Amino acid sequence: MKILVSFFLLIAFCRQNSYSRVNVIPIDTLKINDQISGYYWDSGKNIGYYLLDSLINPTTPVLKNINFINENNYKVEFFIRLDEASSISTYNLINPDSIFAVSYHTNKLIHFNKNGFAQEWNIDVFSTPEEYVLAFQYKPAIIGNEFYFHISQGDGRQECFSKTTMGKIEITDNKVINPQRFLNFPIDYSNDSLFCPRNSISYIADTKYQFIVSFQMNDSLWVINGEKLTKYPAKSKYIDATKRLKIEHSNEEYQQYRAEIGYYGSVIYDKYRDLYYRTVYHNQQARNKDGTINKLWDRPWSIIVLDKDFNYIDELAFSAKEFRNFSVIPTPRGIILTKRIDNGFFEEEGTMPILYKLELE
Repeated sequence: MKILVSFFLLIAFCRQNSYSRVNVIPIDTLKINDQISGYYWDSGKNIGYYLLDSLINPTTPVLKNINFINENNYKVEFFIRLDEASSISTYNLINPDSIFAVSYHTNKLIHFNKNGFAQEWNIDVFSTPEEYVLAFQYKPAIIGNEFYFHISQGDGRQECFSKTTMGKIEITDNKVINPQRFLNFPIDYSNDSLFCPRNSISYIADTKYQFIVSFQMNDSLWVINGEKLTKYPAKSKYIDATKRLKIEHSNEEYQQYRAEIGYYGSVIYDKYRDLYYRTVYHNQQARNKDGTINKLWDRPWSIIVLDKDFNYIDELAFSAKEFRNFSVIPTPRGIILTKRIDNGFFEEEGTMPILYKLELE
């Protein structure tokens, strides 16, 4: 797919925003003692459901069921059982009769419905035998009958970053047609003297037929609309995404780099407010003064809020160890953030999902 690239070198004060500040106000503590994975609004029934995934066992990321919890009474109204042999770790839910996922390490697109497994298609967009579609934590993005996937680029060696990182197929008359590769990593990922984390990308498709990409070590959001690629500034004020680890490094240096250096996380579309969110993981020290070790998910983090035209509005910062920093779930009433509950040294950490109202000024 040929992509025409337009570089918008926009100066922040020249951009016209309707808003310049976002406040988050807690309005409800949800009566669910687990990590909510998503939200589904059934417009036919006029009912919202919290999605709660259950695993085959606690030690693997493979899903067993998707539970639909009625937001009005917190009861599991129904669930969808997934095919355990397909090894699904995440999914894209259109509605309960149309759920798509990538089977882990099998390069297959799987379609589920209320009755479970429905059908599958082979994904063949590879240029070498070592490549495969990433399935763990990566769900297919969908625009019409087009399905988008992230392709593994290896172990972080710089030659991997010179390859196209995304694949796309179309399904017409129940057949796969027009498989394509597109989108290279940012040019600075190919610097021969520096190391970048592999598979460092987040992507979504919004309801306006746009494909949006957030690279872990790049300050812009990349938006593809048809044949046109536009890069919108979405820089955090809390991190320097240009910091890299040298190619020649020890395992200790790598672990310290991963624990300390800030980076960009997920890109999320809020269809209820026509806003975009970009999560940011801040710098932290690998060790505290008392000698305790900070884990990857202990770091402070923030959410960059952008309007419908990708204009920067605000960046909301959260303190370390207060929230599950990988979870931002839009709903009609607000966004769900999950608080972390410390149950002591001998007990597993608990969670408390809280619904926040967004006020834009």
